[in-house]
Amino acid sequence: MTKCSGESSHCEAQPRAEARENFTPVQQTEWGNISRQCLADNSVWQTAKGGQGGGDPTFDKAALSSGFLQFGNINELTNKASFDRAMNTNYCRPGDAIAASQGKDNQLSVADAVAKQPDNSPQAKAASLFNKDVSDEQKIATIRDLANSGVKNLSYKDDAGKEHKLRLETIKAGSNQMVHMYAGDGDGREKIALRGISKADGSVERARDSRGNHVDYQAKGYAQIATPQGDSIKAEDRGAKGIQKDAARVAEKDAARTREGAEQAPEAKPGTIDRSRFDDQLKDPRVMAAFAGRLHSEVGSQGPAAHLAFAEKVMNRAMARNQTLMQALTGSYYPTHHPGRSNNPKYIEAITKAWKEGTDTTLGATGNASGKVGFGKAGGHYDKQGHWVSPNQTVRINGERFGYEQVDINRGWLKKYEQLKQPRV
Repeated sequence: MTKCSGESSHCEAQPRAEARENFTPVQQTEWGNISRQCLADNSVWQTAKGGQGGGDPTFDKAALSSGFLQFGNINELTNKASFDRAMNTNYCRPGDAIAASQGKDNQLSVADAVAKQPDNSPQAKAASLFNKDVSDEQKIATIRDLANSGVKNLSYKDDAGKEHKLRLETIKAGSNQMVHMYAGDGDGREKIALRGISKADGSVERARDSRGNHVDYQAKGYAQIATPQGDSIKAEDRGAKGIQKDAARVAEKDAARTREGAEQAPEAKPGTIDRSRFDDQLKDPRVMAAFAGRLHSEVGSQGPAAHLAFAEKVMNRAMARNQTLMQALTGSYYPTHHPGRSNNPKYIEAITKAWKEGTDTTLGATGNASGKVGFGKAGGHYDKQGHWVSPNQTVRINGERFGYEQVDINRGWLKKYEQLKQPRV
């Protein structure tokens, strides 16, 4: 049925006319059963080898081992166009050159398979930061991934042998991350080379300046980046052990802070606080409008929970310092002396709820802060989520933090707060 030429290494499969006319292809589902039966019978099928007697090119050992028995052109028999790609084996087709199948020689070796896998090592990722064909967006994503995995520093040598250092950084910004790569200028100073925002969905966008305008991914420090010499790029990967040690140190510091403040901190259970002393003041529309105006400027964009928390802390501070609400809403505590005015029903609703229901979502807080601003006591640290925590802080709501102003603690507010607080019904 077949004729092979050893000189040309070609196989010409030529089934007899009657065989072609009466042949019915075996169904796809039967291939596995046929091959398994052949193997069970210890049938030895010789690999097709041009010019070697007894070789039958219609049977392929690699195909048989893979659970298929092929005859002639498998695509014609099964109509399975993708069969070649799935099998990774050479077939005998009319006029095609025969590639002798000799066990392992016809299979992709483990070394070759590994070599074909993408290199995801920190060094390989770091090298992409110098590749001109890689977009700035991709570089920002790479910096993010390296920094989040523990790689904070890179070093390399340029063509002249001079060593350069880069520092990678990510900073939590709500649900997003600010991503930076700094380049050293040789005098111990750093300049931002690349910058961007990594969003919660993994996408990347340009950062904004103080006016809210987008800025380029490349900053002034980008000009200081040179072409690396050979494979001189080194990525300082602290690895899992280093990260675990850092986490353990943070946990221990947190525990120490907790023990240090245990005697002065109140029981962390919200209750209700009688704020009826403010009845007359809050019935004055001018006071309510001023209260709503200050709430708007401080936490207007932070959502209902922050609105309620701010209303609570203003009344708490007024009680702690024996002030009127207008005194608690004005003065040097805020960026501006005058609180402004607002009739926003959402703000008034939050103020009324804190006033009449005596809510205590802030655990008696007397101050609010954002960024790294504290509550009158030095110190602070990042928690495991990357959020800044100041001494005396009680809760964090969206981007705003609430806590006890140290001056109020010194005046005995915590004891007074415990006396005012009633269990929540």
